[in-house]
Amino acid sequence: METVVKRKSTASDILLLAVAAIWGGGFVAGKMALTSFSAVNILMFRFLGAAAVFGVVFAKRIAACSHDEIKHGIIIGVIQFSALLMQTVGLKYTTPAKQSFLASAYVVLTPFTAWAFIKARPSKKDIAAAVTALAGLALISLNGKTSGIQIGDILTLGFALLFSVQIVYIGRNLDGCDVMAVTFWQFLTAGLLALAASAVTGFDTSRLTAAGIAGVAYLAFINTDLAMGLQNFAQRFTDESRAALLLSFESVFGFVFSVLVYREAVSLKMLTGCAIMFAAVLISKSKI
Repeated sequence: METVVKRKSTASDILLLAVAAIWGGGFVAGKMALTSFSAVNILMFRFLGAAAVFGVVFAKRIAACSHDEIKHGIIIGVIQFSALLMQTVGLKYTTPAKQSFLASAYVVLTPFTAWAFIKARPSKKDIAAAVTALAGLALISLNGKTSGIQIGDILTLGFALLFSVQIVYIGRNLDGCDVMAVTFWQFLTAGLLALAASAVTGFDTSRLTAAGIAGVAYLAFINTDLAMGLQNFAQRFTDESRAALLLSFESVFGFVFSVLVYREAVSLKMLTGCAIMFAAVLISKSKI
């Protein structure tokens, strides 16, 4: 029995790292998508497209799902739409490399979010990790090219907070659920919210480019259908803090992809901030 649990845990770790790699590419895909679409239009296409795929592939399981599974999917979808709207809008006012590291702040926020949900008080180690992370975030945000923290940085940190809520909610509520059915309702809810927002803000087709369409396609079918389905499945076999740690490696992949694609200049100050962020992750997972 112990061997089976260990194998499931190892498989979960591998799947969550795969999710992180896919999401790392999503920072670049998001920047591409923004050349053709507004933030809410991107989310509309992303989640309605993802829901359509899940609706076809898992139609029988969705039709047989319980009221609790629908409820969990709707709640996660509302959280996700709110978080990703902040992240996508924020990406307009910062760089992919910078956002990829700022977004990883959820790795130190998750223990505190779990405290709010399950009343488990954070340890001194968790507090030390949070303070260390804030120091790293300040170095990344306060670079020489800006006059202080940009609005995109603040929105990205808002995403990190909401995503920590999503991680805790998934970890505490999906055990025993049909994950694919829950994920469908999650996608559909986020997509319908984005559709409502798009109806208010409008839709402009005058800026359509091949890169923008490719970016949306990656976000819908790879970043959403594949990666988020894997996240919901894999999180059942690990705890919230470990899931947050593994998923935070999206910042590493995002940084590498954005530097390779956009050839972004990386300053010593940013590298120092990134190193401090990694130190915060190590502190949060240390056994001392």
